[in-house]
Amino acid sequence: MNLSVSTIFLITVGWCEAVTMTGYLGGRANIYCRYPSHTSRDYKSIYKQTTVDRSDCVASTDPGIVNQDRFSINDDTLRRVATVTISSVSVGDSGEYQCQGYTLNGVPVIFERVKFWAIPLTGYIGGEVQMKCPYESKFEKNTKYLQKLGSPISLVQTEDGQIRADNGRFSLYDDTEGRELMVNVRGLQAEDSGKYRCGIKDFSHREWPLAVKNVISVSGFEGHTIDISCKYQNMSGAYRKHFCQGTDPKKCLEEGLLTQDRVCLRDNAADQVFTVAMSNFKAEDAGIYWCVAIDDISQVLEFTSAVQLTVKNVLWC
Repeated sequence: MNLSVSTIFLITVGWCEAVTMTGYLGGRANIYCRYPSHTSRDYKSIYKQTTVDRSDCVASTDPGIVNQDRFSINDDTLRRVATVTISSVSVGDSGEYQCQGYTLNGVPVIFERVKFWAIPLTGYIGGEVQMKCPYESKFEKNTKYLQKLGSPISLVQTEDGQIRADNGRFSLYDDTEGRELMVNVRGLQAEDSGKYRCGIKDFSHREWPLAVKNVISVSGFEGHTIDISCKYQNMSGAYRKHFCQGTDPKKCLEEGLLTQDRVCLRDNAADQVFTVAMSNFKAEDAGIYWCVAIDDISQVLEFTSAVQLTVKNVLWC
């Protein structure tokens, strides 16, 4: 059975701010929950907030609670981290999660809050993406493939017993020991956007939505301020904007948010554009960045475009 609990009965300690974590639609994702030492021997549970005053348990180390489909949990008591794995991320998985343990007096306590976003696999024109498709044992020697929905033929596939295949921009590696298929798409093009299947031919497969975004090229001189314009679609009104660094959108959002001491965001809702002003531009600032728009009401997060920043050389007379 699923255990429901009202959040008003829980005590929040330790980390109060929600940590951002993401997972690609169709892929496998982990939610990591740190906890204090005094809860190491206690059961760990993770709840998804479904309404303002209600949260439902999706996974728990308590044997009396049945985990929801697609959710599993593992507790590393040495590192004091409980890891919840979503086997196949869906749109409805977006939302706030609360990691729960107990105080020394046995009172339920929230020790970590996580804001999880389910996003499509995202890349930029000219870039590269990778799909990871796990499979069950006994299929190690079967033919593996990648296919775009709507097309009758495979883009790349292995033959029986092979672990590697390459077909132009598409390559495939079958990790038979880890039972995971890894597919790479290089030199992304706008028309690559769409849904893909990867997996075992004539048996199981996973569907991956892929979004390929345009690249905005911006250059500036060291020590100067540069402005980057980010377009976005009309949203519900309860939206936030982010600008982060990194070629991988997932890691970019989780780890690459820029500090406010050098970056200022200005929003022009009428034109659906937000401007990022980066002061004291440095050589190490060069690279790929992402414009991100988040709608908290519809639970939609979109990487609207990629930005390639380059540094101009100063010419002295």
